[in-house]
This record gives sequence, C-alpha cells and structure tokens, in this order.
Amino acid sequence: MQFLSKIIPVLMAFAGVWVAPAMAQAMTPGTVFSDCDDCPEMVVIPSGSFRMGNTVGGEHIDEFDGHEVTIANNFAVSRYEVTFAEWDACVADGGCRGYSPSDYDWGRGNRPVINVSWEDAYRYIDWLSTKTGQTYRFLSESEWEYAARAGTSTAYPWGDTESREHMNFGNGSGVGLAQGSDQWFNTSPVGSFPPNAFGLYDMNGNVSEWVQDCWHDTSQGTPPNDGSEWGPWECPWRVTRGGSWGSHLEFTRSSARNRWSNDGVYFSDDWSDRDNEMGIRLARTLKSDEQAAEIDDDEIPPEVTSGIDAQIAAAEAELQRAQSVLDDARGGYAPDEVPPGLRHQLRGLEHQVLAAQNSLDLAKQERSAIVESYLRDKPE
Repeated sequence: MQFLSKIIPVLMAFAGVWVAPAMAQAMTPGTVFSDCDDCPEMVVIPSGSFRMGNTVGGEHIDEFDGHEVTIANNFAVSRYEVTFAEWDACVADGGCRGYSPSDYDWGRGNRPVINVSWEDAYRYIDWLSTKTGQTYRFLSESEWEYAARAGTSTAYPWGDTESREHMNFGNGSGVGLAQGSDQWFNTSPVGSFPPNAFGLYDMNGNVSEWVQDCWHDTSQGTPPNDGSEWGPWECPWRVTRGGSWGSHLEFTRSSARNRWSNDGVYFSDDWSDRDNEMGIRLARTLKSDEQAAEIDDDEIPPEVTSGIDAQIAAAEAELQRAQSVLDDARGGYAPDEVPPGLRHQLRGLEHQVLAAQNSLDLAKQERSAIVESYLRDKPE
C-alpha cells in the first residue's frame, strides 16, 4: 500500500488518470476526478503566470493589451463544457429550479447544455456545491484565458491559425458550418476535438462560456493581476469566452472577449439572456488537503503560521456570518416559492457565502504552502 500511495500521484500527473473522490488527496496537475456519479469530470490546473490579452499583435475587438497575471494556487476546471446529461441530473434531483432548456432537437446527452443564462448557470453551480460540499464556481476571466492557453502564447492553443480540425465554429452570423473534422452545423458532442495541453476540451468554439466577471471595456484598464474576478457582483453584462458553433473565428481566439446581457436576471423570470450559443464551464477551488499531504502541526513553531492562522480564523468567522445572514433572509420559503424581489437579494447573499468559502479555502492552501516551505528549508 505504501508503494501505491507514492506511485499513484505520479501516474496521475503524467496520464491524467481519473480518481474517485475518496482518493482525491494531494491531487497533482493533470489529475482528473469527479465528486459524484452525476458530477462533471474536473482536471487539476497548475498554478503559474502568463501573459493575458493580445499577444500576437494586430487589431482585435475588445481584447486587452498584453499584461502579466499570476495564478497562485492550483485549481480545478471542468474537463468538458457542462452537458445536457449533467444539467438534467440537477433537474431530476430537484435543483436548477426545474428548468429544462430546449436542445432544438440537436441532441441532449453529451451535447453541451445551451439556452442557459448566467443566472441559470449560477443555480447549477449552487446545486453542485450543495450536493458535494465542495466550492464550485465560475472561472474568472483571467483564469479562463490561463486555462485556455495552457502554456501557449499563440492565438489558439495549437498555433496562430484557425482550424476546423481543432474546433467547431461558424460564420459569425449564428450559422454553423460543417467542414473537415467540424461535422456539425450546431453544437458538437463534448470532446469531439483534441484537448489542449491542460487536458481541457472545447475551450475554443462549440459554445461560449459564462465567466464570473462583469463586462469592462478595455478603456477601463485590465483585470486583477492575481486571477481574481473583476466585479462588481451586480451588472447588466457578463463576460463570455471561447466563441461558439455560430461564431466568427475572431471570437474563438484564446484572448477574444465577448459579452452577453444580464438584464432582467434579478427581477423577473423573463430570461431574455438565454441563447443557443451560450453554455457553462466550471471551476472548483481545491481544499488544502487536496493540495498537499497532511502535516503534523507539532513540528511547526507557532510563529511560522501565526499570521495565516489569524487570516483563517477571520475567514471562518466571515463564512459563518455570511451563512447566518443568508439563512435569516431565506426565512421559511421553499426554493420555488421565493418572491422575485427576495430572490434578487438571496442571489447576492449566496454569492457572499461562496466567496467567503473560497477565501477560507485559499487561506488554508496558503497555510499549507507556508508549512511546506518551512519544512523544506529548515536546518537539519
């Protein structure tokens, strides 16, 4: 067993081996895992730095100028775009407000779910987080580009030239084209094209993917350089990334940005921002025990971790406060009985809970890194 415990992480790192949740400890970059039978497969993405934005020159609509971004911690990203099968599992389990989006008879199953608003996607994330006890979330815009580039600085993960051997895209007028390996006039089954170097499929093309960030024009600057989201929480437009089966190739570049309406989401059930080119990709924050093997605190002098321990205590208190406020606001309403005005308030409070949980997880990851650094560098 000791031999297996040492060799399995090595095999996972090089082969992208799937691991069951019970084995999901000290997961290394490239590890593929799923938290439940109906949960999306996730891939561990390594921390690192990259140049975000236009890296190849020329005029490109709404792309940021190149700037450095550092992702400090490993995180997980869904290997594929969320499928109809995964969405339908949410509905069957009583989640996603029972909404069953149309597939226009293109096919469900392993086709990417479409006709989902940002709010719809948020409900799926909330259901998945509750079901698994993990922190699922949208990717930030900079995380998305980091994951899409997968270590490259070219227009696409495979080079600077668009290719129907690598992605599903259209003519830019919501019309799909079928040429070469791109055999579909609309969405293609997820995983129909080769993955990028991080093991992610369809980051470019197929369906556009919602991210957490609100839309900002390039004249407003650039996103945070630490990989975090660019708020605020409420906004009329959200960023979408990756382009779709109907997009012009300009919008399928790794640095390409687009936006989609978020109007009406908070105040009514008239979801005008649902569209057949819009889909979902997820991130999951990795907990500290998934980042590194457990360490005996008796080996660590208190002064080494006193600062980060105070941050963890503050994060735990903030999580408890946010959850208490949310619980009080919910009152006795069943999920499908919440009035529209209160629903708007709850969405914001739920985001605060997820943000607090994410901050706590990141603080615990930082503690693990501090402890590992101490043990590695301390004198014998």
